[in-house]
Amino acid sequence: MKVLYLPLDSRPCNYVFPVQMARWSGAECAVPPLEMMDHFTKPGNWEAIRGFLEQEMENADALAVSIDQMCYGSLLASRENAVSLTEANARLEFLNRLHEKYPDKPIHAWNVILRSTISTLRLADREVYLAVTAYAESSDRYSLLHAEADRVRMEEAKAQIPPEILEQVNTVRRRNHRVNMRCLEWRKQGVISTLAFLMEDSQPYGFHRKEQRTLMQRMEGVQDTYLHNGADEGGCMGMAKALDAPSISVDVRWTGRPDGRFIAKFEDRQFSANLRDNMYYLGMREDENADIALVISSPPDGQQGDYHEEAYQIEPAALDAMAAEIEQLLSEKKRVYLLDELCANGGCPELLCRIDAGKLAGYSAWNTATNAMGTILGQIVTDALRDAPNVQLRNERFMDDMIYESIIRRSLDRELPAAGEDPYNLKDPEPVERTINERYRTLAGDPAFAGVFSAIREIGDGYMTLPWPRTFEVQAHNR
Repeated sequence: MKVLYLPLDSRPCNYVFPVQMARWSGAECAVPPLEMMDHFTKPGNWEAIRGFLEQEMENADALAVSIDQMCYGSLLASRENAVSLTEANARLEFLNRLHEKYPDKPIHAWNVILRSTISTLRLADREVYLAVTAYAESSDRYSLLHAEADRVRMEEAKAQIPPEILEQVNTVRRRNHRVNMRCLEWRKQGVISTLAFLMEDSQPYGFHRKEQRTLMQRMEGVQDTYLHNGADEGGCMGMAKALDAPSISVDVRWTGRPDGRFIAKFEDRQFSANLRDNMYYLGMREDENADIALVISSPPDGQQGDYHEEAYQIEPAALDAMAAEIEQLLSEKKRVYLLDELCANGGCPELLCRIDAGKLAGYSAWNTATNAMGTILGQIVTDALRDAPNVQLRNERFMDDMIYESIIRRSLDRELPAAGEDPYNLKDPEPVERTINERYRTLAGDPAFAGVFSAIREIGDGYMTLPWPRTFEVQAHNR
């Protein structure tokens, strides 16, 4: 099988992981070369990408496509107003032409419901980012609940936002929502075979909720349409969907909070609902007798921490109990995948060091809860097609999700501003990259991490690179 794939952007989570998964499963995967793709604030080259898609579609069996890349040039570009609604619709028309030419080839598409705030492209953007978030949340709450406290907070937050930024936010929201509505119409007409709307960086209240309510009303009765939290896992999920795998049975086990009833940071619904919807999207079934186990470590108190905003401590006794459950499953099951949701933006080192991590088939703990979850679900599907765990991908997730995100990046982001560097927009990434790898090698010799590194000997020789000039993500390389 050959899948033609257009990623959301050029970051590893979108450009590398899905391709790695597809090829591990035994499928071919065609993806536009990096020189055609976006890079940080520079959008993708649509003219070049369109030519690539036209050429490759002839020999492909399915297309997995990010609407945001197609219409705007990347996720970051989707928050800017450089592309008009007219131009976005013209680009979208390309899908209709592909469908007319290849009516039997499925098109699996996903698109983001714009988050309620702006991008943070530099440290100085942080204040406005928080003000727009507060304004979006309080204005939505006030429109629904009419509480005076929400009105006051709304006005206070609005006063902190430059008018031109608020105008851009509103313009972009209108454009993106209209594109989403048109995608839904094309799903109804059969141009698009499956369509997922993903809500990035959201809260229970915000600008996105009104758009979400409208879409959900229009989606009623329309098969193969989905709406849940996420964004950066869309490529892994879309790829797994395009591979058309048979239904997979998974034994879902919760550690910490026993039922998954918590609302993760940057999300607007119960995590268990997002898990259910994503498993349904991939045709997965829950079965306690399945050989595959997905273990989800969830916050015992129902409050998900964030490695980059606060110190979040789990009681040692709770970690011991979680580790004992995981070890028991490792002795019983054919394959065990660990999804660490104790904190956003990284995995819990104290938990991973308590288990024989080298026996895990897969691991995921990065960014937001559903980003991590969709990534590991995609791996479960592609591992099942190969009937073997993708150890390289697992090792790279240990390196990135736990060692970099939870330990190295956390300290780096505190130190760089004091040294005159902006972690959101690095003037000189090379010395920062060197520091990252020096600290990685130091951790490899730290007795506190001996359990992880000895169980996974291969990662001791790994290294990390910065795909973009910022510390938000690295690309882990497991030699």
